[in-house]
Amino acid sequence: MQIVLEQGIDLAIADHQLQIIAGQQLAEHCANNSCDIIFIADIALADLLRAQGGLLSWIPIVGVNLTDLEANNANIDYLLDQANNPAQLPVILHAALRQHDFRTQACTIAHELMLENHELESLVSSDQLTGFANASSFEDLLEEQWFKSKRDLNALGLILLDIDYFQKFNQIYGIEKSDEAIKKIALAISQALPNYKKLIARTAKANFAVLLPDVTQEKTQQLAEKIHNAIDILKIPHDGSGCNIYLTASLGAATTNTDAMQTPWDLVDAADYAVYKAKHAGRNKVYCS
Repeated sequence: MQIVLEQGIDLAIADHQLQIIAGQQLAEHCANNSCDIIFIADIALADLLRAQGGLLSWIPIVGVNLTDLEANNANIDYLLDQANNPAQLPVILHAALRQHDFRTQACTIAHELMLENHELESLVSSDQLTGFANASSFEDLLEEQWFKSKRDLNALGLILLDIDYFQKFNQIYGIEKSDEAIKKIALAISQALPNYKKLIARTAKANFAVLLPDVTQEKTQQLAEKIHNAIDILKIPHDGSGCNIYLTASLGAATTNTDAMQTPWDLVDAADYAVYKAKHAGRNKVYCS
C-alpha cells in the first residue's frame, strides 16, 4: 500500500486480506488521484466501501468468501465461486477493468456537462458585450447585497450611470462604434473600481450600475467621481452631444438610510433620482442623494 501512496501507480489490485482501514485509505487515494483500482473484498470491506458513496462507489469489487445473497446486498460487481477458482480471476479482472473504464468515461462526460452548464449559466447571467452582470443578475446581486448589509449592519452604496445622448451617438456613428464605446466605458469603470468588478452590471444599452458594500455616503460619491473622471479621460468624440464634444455620462449615487429605505428598490429609486438631478443640472455630472 505504501508504494501506491508514494508512487504514480496506474492500476492497483487490492487483496481481500488487506485491513479494512488500509483498504479505505487506498480506495480514497486511488479515487482522488486517477488511479484505477479493483478490490478483491470480503463482506466487511465491501460494505465499508459501498457505504462511503461518492467516488468510492464507482470502484469495481470482486467478492470472495461471499454467498450470493451477501454479494447482492453489498452490490458486488463480480463474485468468485465458493471454490475461489484462480482460473476465474483473469477473466473477472479484465471485465472489472472494462467496467471501471466505462464508469470513468461516464464520470468525465458528466464533469464536462457540468462545466458546459456553468458556461451556459454564465451566458444567461452576463452581458455579452461587457462581461458584467446583466439586468436580471443585477436584481439578484442587489437583493443579496441588501440583505447582507442589513445582517451586518453596514451601509450599502449604489451608483447608477447613464451615458449622455447615447441614442444620438448610435445614430451618428453606427452600432459598431457604439459597441466599441460601451466596451471602453465598461473597461474604464472596472479599472476605476477594481475591487468591485463582480458588483458591476450593465442594466440597459446605455446604463450601468455599481453596488458598493460597506461604504459611507462620502465614499460612494468619491467612487462615482472616480468613474466620471475615468470616462472623461477616454475623450470619445461625440458630435451629437448636447453638453460636450465628447461622450459623457451622468451619474447618480445613493447610500442606504436605515430610517427611510425599507427595500432594495428604495435604494435604486434614490440613485435613479440622483441621476435625474444630474441630468437636470446639465448632464455630464455626478449627483449624490
